[in-house]
Amino acid sequence: MNPVENQLECGKEQNWVYIDNGTFRLSQQALLKHGPIECAYRSILRENDFSAVEGQRLYPVVDRMPLISDFFHADCRASDGSIYNNIHSGIHFDATLHERHSESSADKTPLNYNVLMFGYDSVSRISFMRLLPKTYMYLIQQLGAVVMKVPVYGSA
Repeated sequence: MNPVENQLECGKEQNWVYIDNGTFRLSQQALLKHGPIECAYRSILRENDFSAVEGQRLYPVVDRMPLISDFFHADCRASDGSIYNNIHSGIHFDATLHERHSESSADKTPLNYNVLMFGYDSVSRISFMRLLPKTYMYLIQQLGAVVMKVPVYGSA
């Protein structure tokens, strides 16, 4: 199956914000191009499987600040008047998860599997192919991913 011809047009400018090892980072390229940048951060929290809410606005957010949540909305303004708004995802450090992991007896003998499985329904799979064609092709061509092309895995 080939990706749909109508692809999303992404902005040409690189993101001002990126995540590095659980920390909020400002791009050096954006700083050089736009000058000093001030950002605000709103956590995006899932209420349930079908809805999410934005948390309180945290301002100012500084470079190398640890993430507060896995998903967040960043809005930034540069000294040259440029504005940046985007939603980002990363993995924030949660000490309680690490404590629970170290206490777990099941992890004493890991199985060391090297398998990654994406489970999409047919609509999501097609959307993934259409909206992220480079990622899809990388998975297929570079990583040798196998696309099952069936709508349901296992018993329905």
